[in-house]
Amino acid sequence: MGIQLIGSGGVTATNNGSITTSGDFAPGISVSGTNSQAIVNGVVSTSGDSSYGVNAFGLGTSVTHNGTINTSGPNASGILVDGLDSKAIISGRVFSALGNAIEFASVADNELRLLPGTVLQGGLVFGGGTDTLNVANGLSLHYTFDKAPDILNTNGAPSLVQGNVVDVIDTTSFAHIDNSLDALLAGTFNMLAKPKTSNANAEENPNALGYAQSPTNKWPEGADWQAEDHSRVWANGFAGLQSNNASGSATQANTVFGGGVIGVESMLDPEFTAGAFVGFGAAQLSTPGNTQTVDAKGQYAGLYGQIGGHIDLAITGGVLQHTSSRQILNNLAATGIETVTADFNGYFVAPEVTFNLLETDFGGKPTRTSLRGRYTFQHIDGYTENGADSILTVGARDVHALDTRLKVEADLVNDNETLVTARAGVDGQFNWGANSVTANLLGTNLTFDPGGAPISGSAFVGLTANKQLNENTNLYFDTELTSGTAHGFGITAQAGFKSSF
Repeated sequence: MGIQLIGSGGVTATNNGSITTSGDFAPGISVSGTNSQAIVNGVVSTSGDSSYGVNAFGLGTSVTHNGTINTSGPNASGILVDGLDSKAIISGRVFSALGNAIEFASVADNELRLLPGTVLQGGLVFGGGTDTLNVANGLSLHYTFDKAPDILNTNGAPSLVQGNVVDVIDTTSFAHIDNSLDALLAGTFNMLAKPKTSNANAEENPNALGYAQSPTNKWPEGADWQAEDHSRVWANGFAGLQSNNASGSATQANTVFGGGVIGVESMLDPEFTAGAFVGFGAAQLSTPGNTQTVDAKGQYAGLYGQIGGHIDLAITGGVLQHTSSRQILNNLAATGIETVTADFNGYFVAPEVTFNLLETDFGGKPTRTSLRGRYTFQHIDGYTENGADSILTVGARDVHALDTRLKVEADLVNDNETLVTARAGVDGQFNWGANSVTANLLGTNLTFDPGGAPISGSAFVGLTANKQLNENTNLYFDTELTSGTAHGFGITAQAGFKSSF
């Protein structure tokens, strides 16, 4: 026997190391007495007949398991709890080769609480009484019990009970999948919204960097203007990281993304510049521990224009290819985990308008204020997952979003060769159509809200540095930091060039 504690007033046995026993009736940890506790943070291994990993006896006893339990002998449950009003709280791994992973021996009320990190392999026995199963958000499971729980609490996640089998679906990837497209669009449109400079030198040299960014400044009176003299080609690459906060039944997730855009533009007259671009990008949404991932690849094209330095217009559309992977806990699977995958496509269109509202001088620095609005329509195809006993089919859906941005930017450095601008402001996002997912699980139709915030806000700061290499070419670098209610912390970096021809 490893550790044995007996007490009438409640005892606590805590394991932070490694316990190994061999031989019959040799549990790793045994506690007995009213309100006794066993806490496993380390590793417990047993190999004999009826040699439980942990057993706890008495009224109100509890087992809290955060480590790893392995039992290989016959009749050797990983965790055995025997007492009225007892509970097992699991966020670790339990493997029972020839017994039950979790067993409640009492016929009274018991609670099994499953937290992120749980992996169970072996039987699940409630015994009798009114038994409760609590499943924390962030878990997808297909668990087979000796009998179905009398009370099932999934904290808002969709679930299905068929006989003695309980299924729960983690909604995180459904709630945050549209953030991959948001990140790619932001990387593209933020590049189009390069600083509008008030560079006085532009009136003397129309090829000065400040002028080349936009037609905010008037063409010099009497100058010989030709559209073909003011066409440019440009290219831009971007990459970033965006965290997505927990909301509803969806847990926190992260999106990493990157892409590239190339385009051409021409000043058709002194008051109007028009351009076109094509781009590609990739993004990955992942949950902590990679229990869910969604990889997205996109190709898109668009048009944009700047009217008189006061209105910027842009529109883009494209296609997306998704590959999703999701871990499902299954106590009858050899490893306690099954992985399901799916491939599905989608498409999107996103028009945007920016109003350049005000140009002022603040502390000796030229300062500009703008207001932007972007609508995004995204269609996500339906799909059927592969690779598990619990087959999930998800219906197609349409997602809509309205993004707004109020921005103030100022020139920090502004001369013929260098332009450095700083910006700050607030973003607002309004989503609709994303709060309803239709699915079919094991022949049963389900409709559920995946979570995610319908209204969110964030603040941002950014810096852009431009360097003119010669009268035709300039380079730029841009970075932006964001923090908000739904998207948490984000960082984006961009670099590119623009060259006249």
